[in-house]
Amino acid sequence: MGTAWAYAALGYSAPALFQALARESRLRLPELSAQGLANLGWAFAVVDVQGPEMDLLFGDGHFAERCHLVIGKEKAYGTEGSTHMEHLRQLHQWELWRQARSQAAVAAGHTAWPPLHEKLRATCHRVFASRKGRPSQFQRQVLETALSLGMDAEEEVIIEEGYSIDIVLTPSPEGAAKHGAPGTADQAHSLQSKVAIEVDGPSHFLYRSQRPSGSTVLKRRQLRGCGWTLIPVPFFEWSAAAQRPKTKKEQAAAQREYSAGLLARASSDGRMIDDRSGG
Repeated sequence: MGTAWAYAALGYSAPALFQALARESRLRLPELSAQGLANLGWAFAVVDVQGPEMDLLFGDGHFAERCHLVIGKEKAYGTEGSTHMEHLRQLHQWELWRQARSQAAVAAGHTAWPPLHEKLRATCHRVFASRKGRPSQFQRQVLETALSLGMDAEEEVIIEEGYSIDIVLTPSPEGAAKHGAPGTADQAHSLQSKVAIEVDGPSHFLYRSQRPSGSTVLKRRQLRGCGWTLIPVPFFEWSAAAQRPKTKKEQAAAQREYSAGLLARASSDGRMIDDRSGG
């Protein structure tokens, strides 16, 4: 299943290709290793392709059963950094995708895809949520800017679905007034309660490009699906905001203005704020 994983990692959906891969994968499920199964589920979660081929692959429960037999019975859960831990993280993201697709299917009068076995599902969630983020200097700069705009903010928040959000914002009109930002205070009133900032450094994009990787595309979509208003802050936009000013004070002011613009868009557009960078 290397082809599916490679396309997904690059963020390319190629619907016709993935529909064909789904048909072929259904025939080959009994042959797939733990890595093959995990890569397959993750890849289809990333590309989110529609079509009856998806029901053929995931709708009869055979995929979930194979994951239970091949992955669920391995006992390498405690070895951080192991390949098996990554398999479990990939399966958790597939399970989140399955839940979203199943909700839509049931709403349309169709049958939901069978979930992973309960014990495996719980293990995948635990392993996925156990990965701790390491705030970068870039993230700290964004955090300080958010605080200067009168927002209450918290770093590396693990949400119910297991994702770690770089920065969670809580509207704080009092903080905005304290920092002399009355316009931002108005924005604080209008922001939704679940506002996430994702600070996207170079590793979130394909090599030397502004195209989000498959992992970045998937996280953004799944956070929005969980009801979050998402504000991506790509590294190249953050750097561009400070290119013209010469002094550090002027650079900070420019980045503050850039951040205020993102907050304004979030308060008016809700979670429909676009990615601006191809995601």
